[in-house]
Amino acid sequence: MGDAMIGEAVYMRATHPGSPFFVDSRSLMAHAEESWDPEPDCPIGWASNKSVVWTYMQPTACIMRTHGWKIHVTASLDNAQSVLEKVSKICISEHVMFKYLRDKQQYRTRCRGAL
Repeated sequence: MGDAMIGEAVYMRATHPGSPFFVDSRSLMAHAEESWDPEPDCPIGWASNKSVVWTYMQPTACIMRTHGWKIHVTASLDNAQSVLEKVSKICISEHVMFKYLRDKQQYRTRCRGAL
């Protein structure tokens, strides 16, 4: 058996329900910390979807493009809500879809080296 196959077998054993390394994404969502929100309510004509990591916002009449630009905006844990409010207002007014980390737990997980 090659190294790749051995590695895959170990991965498969470690990532199944019952393994001490397995994390059910539904439990992560159920225990999410305080969520960030760009506005109290989703604007009329917009859809909001949450995954384990991200909250996606997009105009309901939006057509997904096959190419284009993507802009990353960086914030600290202390100013993330304020930055999201400002950036989301611009995106919403310009009908630009965007996504953001859904809560403080996801921020800490993704930005460990920066804290």
